[in-house]
Amino acid sequence: MINNSTTPHQPIMTDEVVGSLIVNKSGTYLDCTLGFGGHSNAILNNINKKATLIGLDCDPEAYKYSANRFKGCKNQVKIFNSNYMDYRKVLESLNIEEIDGVLLDLGISSYQIDNPGRGFSYRFEAPLDMRFDPNRLLTAYKVLNEYSEQKIGNMIKFLGEEKKYKKIAQSIVQYSKKGRMNITYELKSPILDFAGDGRNINKV
Repeated sequence: MINNSTTPHQPIMTDEVVGSLIVNKSGTYLDCTLGFGGHSNAILNNINKKATLIGLDCDPEAYKYSANRFKGCKNQVKIFNSNYMDYRKVLESLNIEEIDGVLLDLGISSYQIDNPGRGFSYRFEAPLDMRFDPNRLLTAYKVLNEYSEQKIGNMIKFLGEEKKYKKIAQSIVQYSKKGRMNITYELKSPILDFAGDGRNINKV
């Protein structure tokens, strides 16, 4: 068993994950959002040595951490620096046709938010990056400075579920036309007045 208390991110609902996911202690399990291995560690501690655990994560920092974390279990745990959308290719590379359970813990981790260099939070002055995978070309900088008002608005509406998406998108585009946005603080300025519902955007 690996101690979770030393990891950068603490997993939640591990008992629920293990209780619902593991139907065969000798089975094959796929953690599509491996992160720092919290849930995978819980799964590993509840399966036997005949089982296989496969972990995917597109974030190179999380991948390197988990690859090192489970390096003593290479025969049983397979770690890939891949997006969960590529799971079929990964399984094919391992000649695996069937699996017993899949876990997706979608969303962003506190570690990524608290890392100033990643540009996910308004709390820090950082480049407008916001990429889970830094090898991908599309950054928040490109979206905010090159996408149309309608496209930005739709992203805010459908992905952020923000009622004032039109005003926020309009404000962002007007601001970027005055001078390209480069850092997180410059993104905070055009939307500060439209956070709404009593929310404090400075805490995001």
